[in-house]
Amino acid sequence: MLTQNARVAQAAETRQRLLAAAEEVVQRGGVVGLTTKAVAQIAGRSEGSIYNHFADRLELITAVIDARLPDFVAVLTDLVPGRRSVAVNLERVTRAGIAFEQAMFPLVAGVAADPQLLARFKAVMLPADKGPHRPHRGISAYLEGEKALGRISPDADCTALTLMLIGSWREAVFQELFGRPPISLRHAPRRIVRSLLSKETP
Repeated sequence: MLTQNARVAQAAETRQRLLAAAEEVVQRGGVVGLTTKAVAQIAGRSEGSIYNHFADRLELITAVIDARLPDFVAVLTDLVPGRRSVAVNLERVTRAGIAFEQAMFPLVAGVAADPQLLARFKAVMLPADKGPHRPHRGISAYLEGEKALGRISPDADCTALTLMLIGSWREAVFQELFGRPPISLRHAPRRIVRSLLSKETP
């Protein structure tokens, strides 16, 4: 008979297997292919076990996103005005943003393509203060702090700069997806940031 600790560990392992399987299903066939049967088959678990951990497909989707967030959030949290150079900080967050975008693109695209699923997704995410506004808010606040320190132009529009930065890394991922990127993802962070800051640093 399993001890309480063993049961908890087993449940955690099953949840991780299901999350990894769900992400693999999405990468292969998009959100439309995200069925309990497909996830269970890849995870090596029963379909019924999925409902011991996730109420429905939407909860599974949000859990996959949450599982990918910590690395990205850690870089965003480390954006401290005055620490390191502005260029280095923005290059770091751009690299993290590209990695997150690459992992999430098939999932988010699938959610956006389904109006009903998108509405349910927003109804869950927005009250919890989750969504694409969070990184925008964090980066914009960081740039405002740098502006206050005089490390970027006093006339810098930090909200617009943040939109351009995030839009640039998303475009880089999109171009990579179609196989003919004008800038490789390896070099994109440095070139994007240098171009954005060319008129914004004293």
